[in-house]
Amino acid sequence: MINVMPLDKILAMELTPADAAEILRQIHQNRWGWLKIKRFSPDAGLSADDRYVALEKHHSEETSRMIEVITALCKTIESLELR
Repeated sequence: MINVMPLDKILAMELTPADAAEILRQIHQNRWGWLKIKRFSPDAGLSADDRYVALEKHHSEETSRMIEVITALCKTIESLELR
């Protein structure tokens, strides 16, 4: 079982067919633990407005990264012809 898949391995499209199949199995079970998201930790010294701006930036960066990872995963699965 894959608990945490190294995202650089997905982005480099270096998954083995077994890795890709396991990720697909977990997705079908609605399990997303393999896709780790960085936790937002605000700077306590910032104002509420500045923390909100930092949160929006963090959210945007993590969303973009997830899209990049899922796109790479889809390309890998397609190249391995796993469906």
